[in-house]
Formats: sequence, structure tokens, C-alpha cells
Amino acid sequence: MYLSFLSSIKEAKIEVFISLIVLTFILVFVILNALERRLHQKLSSKIEEKDVVFLEIDKLGVLTEPAEVILEKLDEVARDFFEKEMGISRSLGYLQLVELFSQRNKNKAAEFSNKMLYALYSGKKVDRSFVNDLIFELEGIVNKERQEKRLAKLAKTQT
Repeated sequence: MYLSFLSSIKEAKIEVFISLIVLTFILVFVILNALERRLHQKLSSKIEEKDVVFLEIDKLGVLTEPAEVILEKLDEVARDFFEKEMGISRSLGYLQLVELFSQRNKNKAAEFSNKMLYALYSGKKVDRSFVNDLIFELEGIVNKERQEKRLAKLAKTQT
């Protein structure tokens, strides 16, 4: 009888041990699944955030509204980009942006800002062709800025 009692205790211990292992696997699976979902959401939001600028630029290119309206929307897209990806305050005027970009040796951005200054504040009517050129220039600035960030990140990881 004593031996059967010891045998049943051993079986119970084995069952408890197996149950603990199964529970541990389930717990690890739940934790890893939650982490994977959280990382996926962060990655998706970053990808979407980066693509938003290009989507907005693309939208500007196909609008049929007057050039002045498209210019105002381009101003919003450009300021969003400068703020979110370059850390430049929206409150800066284009004259200040020209100076800032010149100091940072970002000549294309300085040139774009100078043209935006002219288009928005010269009082002269701008045509669609001029606005399309500005849209194209902003797209080039976005591409160049992102390429510089990628190269800087790559250089940082290699050191």
C-alpha cells in the first residue's frame, strides 16, 4: 500500500510537472504574440507615416483646383514634412527657412523655400506649371532627406 501511495505521488508530480511545462509554453507564446503585435503596429505606423508625405505629394499633382489652392496645400505638406522629419518649427517663415537651410547646406530646400516665399507673398499670380515644379522639387527634397538619413543610419551601424 505504501508503494502504491508513493507511485501515485510520483505520477501526480509528473502530471504537475508536465502541466507546468505546458503552462510555461502557453505563457511564453502569449507574451511573444503580444510583443510581435506591438512591434508590427509600430512598424506599420512608421511605414504609413513615411508614405503619407508621398501620398500627399501625389495627390497635389492630380488636383484640378486653381494653382493658388494647390499652392496652399503644398505649403501645408511642406511644413508638415519640415516639422515631422526635419524637426523644423512650422512657425518659421519661408525667409527664415531659406536662411536655415542655407546654413545647413541644404541648397535644394533653401531654393524651394525661396520659391515658396515668392509664390506665396510676391503678389504675383502663379500658374499651374510653376506649382507643379514646386511639387516636383519637394518630392526631390523628401527623397534626398530620407536617403541622407538612411546613409547616416548605415554609417552609424557600421562604426
